[in-house]
Amino acid sequence: MLIRGLNVVVLNEVTGAVMSSRWYDTYESAADSGLLVKYLKGLRQGRIVCFAVKVRVIKLLIFVLIF
Repeated sequence: MLIRGLNVVVLNEVTGAVMSSRWYDTYESAADSGLLVKYLKGLRQGRIVCFAVKVRVIKLLIFVLIF
């Protein structure tokens, strides 16, 4: 995958199988920051979440997680 921005892969915590993969261009899109937070909050507790960064992700990344 590795498209510019933040690449997210979610794995099953028991089998290690890939459950989903998405990317968020948090460098150019402020909306993607909100979508990322919404996506992460919607994941089932216990899932393994892997992040990969390509280029920069900080310019518009607003990372607010409330547990």
